[in-house]
Amino acid sequence: MDSLDNQLAHFNSIPWCSKLLSDPNLIIRPLVSRAYSHKDHAFEYFAKTLNTPTTIPFFLAFMHPPASQVEATDNVYDAPTGDSDKQSLESRFATKILDECNGAVGVANKMFGLMKPLMHVTHSMSVTYLRPVPVDTTVLVTATLTKVDGDKKFVVEGEMSDENGKVLVKSEVNYVVLDRQMEAFGSHVKGKF
Repeated sequence: MDSLDNQLAHFNSIPWCSKLLSDPNLIIRPLVSRAYSHKDHAFEYFAKTLNTPTTIPFFLAFMHPPASQVEATDNVYDAPTGDSDKQSLESRFATKILDECNGAVGVANKMFGLMKPLMHVTHSMSVTYLRPVPVDTTVLVTATLTKVDGDKKFVVEGEMSDENGKVLVKSEVNYVVLDRQMEAFGSHVKGKF
């Protein structure tokens, strides 16, 4: 994976991304799923398979410091060439990106001690495709925590949009919290969400 400095340099070279990232109060980090653990193979799909020059070489998450609960995270990534046609991203791939970005809201809350550091998994997900997601471009995903049901469930809504703010895909994901510690809080992901 490129260093955080290289990731920032890439996105800062894109005017609309640079504007998003210019707030000095932002916390900007790679997603936790971009850190691969050889010990337990955690996050292998996003950290290795989708972290190549021809898949998703650039992927950052950013958010404002939480006051009481992390309510939203934003993520910018470069959409790969795609595999369904040469002009739009394959829908299942867009769904996977949304699930990953939406799940980062839960991880961020856990890393700030605002939720118990227990593993969460996708229980159900609804996705609405409004427009094709163009390939070979940069896309913004905004994930917003909309409901917390005790310590066992939470709901996150996501939007994937283009540089003009046009929403391309929407999602709602229901997560369930397991009775297992998140291995993601190991040293290989310290300071990431």
